[in-house]
Amino acid sequence: MFLQRAAQDATGVPSDQEVSALLEFFKVPPREGPLQLQLHRPIPLRQYDPRLTARNPMNELPSEHNMRKQRNKSTKKRQQGVRVTANVVREAQDEREERAAARREKKHNEIISELQQQQHLMKTVDNFKAAAKKKKKR
Repeated sequence: MFLQRAAQDATGVPSDQEVSALLEFFKVPPREGPLQLQLHRPIPLRQYDPRLTARNPMNELPSEHNMRKQRNKSTKKRQQGVRVTANVVREAQDEREERAAARREKKHNEIISELQQQQHLMKTVDNFKAAAKKKKKR
């Protein structure tokens, strides 16, 4: 029906009545503006979830709220105490390691010193022997 009228019309443009008749026929609601691409995924409607309401702090009684705050505060204090204890233990361990490293270094230095003295003594003896040999040759 529409194609026949469009073919008979000189301009080829359908009239407003024809467009509205087509829209009504196809049951397409009229739009204000051009079609647009949907830019985001549709967000589903929120439904009742009893787990969310159970954990919502706004649904708690004031006494429950105070108890929860007190529990959180005591938990933080315990965690701080554990951290302080861990720091003290770590510092003591670092101090012990430093003392052990100092003892090892002192022992190492003593051994090196003793070896250097022996080496000096051996060189001195060798020099005396070489000097004695030279005197014998003359």
